[in-house]
Amino acid sequence: MKKTIMVLAFLSAASTAAIAQSNLQLYGRLDVVVDSVRFKGTPNSVSVTDLSTDTSYWGVRGREDLGAGLKAFFKLESGFSVDTGAQGSATQFFNREAYVGMGGNFGSVQLGSQYTPALWITTKVDPFQRSANGAIFNLMQQNGGNRQRGYLLLQNNALQYVSPDVKGFSARAMLGLSEQTAAPRDVGEFRSASIEYSQGAFYGGFSIEDLKIASTPAGAAWSNKTVTLGATYDLRTVKLYGYLLKNTLTNSRDAEGYMLGLTYPVGAGTVRASYSAREVDGIAGSKASVMALGYTYDLSKRTTLYTSYALLDNGAASNMGLWPSSKTHGLPATGQDVRSIEAGIRHFF
Repeated sequence: MKKTIMVLAFLSAASTAAIAQSNLQLYGRLDVVVDSVRFKGTPNSVSVTDLSTDTSYWGVRGREDLGAGLKAFFKLESGFSVDTGAQGSATQFFNREAYVGMGGNFGSVQLGSQYTPALWITTKVDPFQRSANGAIFNLMQQNGGNRQRGYLLLQNNALQYVSPDVKGFSARAMLGLSEQTAAPRDVGEFRSASIEYSQGAFYGGFSIEDLKIASTPAGAAWSNKTVTLGATYDLRTVKLYGYLLKNTLTNSRDAEGYMLGLTYPVGAGTVRASYSAREVDGIAGSKASVMALGYTYDLSKRTTLYTSYALLDNGAASNMGLWPSSKTHGLPATGQDVRSIEAGIRHFF
């Protein structure tokens, strides 16, 4: 009840502020899917049908013209589940992004909880648009299944610089503060940068990041470094996608991943396909792969129907999950494969 009252009070205040600030915007996305999932392999094989939320959120953003080419802006965004009405995070109300910043001809500076530079590259090189069971983050993004061997999604306590577009080039640089007072004080510190280029039919992006994590045994900070490279090329009849990832962790073997995909427009719809894989060098059974095929149909600029099929093949030493069943059921057993057939609707407001 208290959370409900807080949200209503916030929206009321936002509505009042909108009178004085016409560019204040309430926005969001509702995405719900019927997902037929089969887990195959030891300890047992089981099938289940879920009503799941893919990626749903609401947010408030706005900006103010400060004159002399300067502007102040902010963003507050919160994830939630359409199928249950539950918040996306039990510990962060605005768990997707929450920041304030200032910008001008020089670019912009943002302070708060923010998506990392690597994340923004995946929004452009994923044929499934970071949605549905074929999403690129199944294998490439840090999660329990890959033991944090991938790019980081979100960084709290972060300062980020975003450059303007200069002849097709743009860049980002981020520093995440550890805020530690006890040794090792750099645990949790995050540094990242990216550069992107877009011109005509071609897009390319490169990112590098280094997250300091606690060592095992504790007492020191280990470097968890990830490098990514992604590109697309639009041939008009078909658009090609590619992505490479390499993760280097102190005292561990390197982890590597890649994704190849395409989209093919068909009237108001689009056929989407991808194959992705990742493994740890020299570790038998560590390979996991996802093959996905889907179709999206735009009913309007804001509403889309979609369906997709994905097969996750886990090696004997791998237990990667398949979105969105990984959110509903958690990770599969080690070596267990996952098959998903889904149909859903996505609406923006």
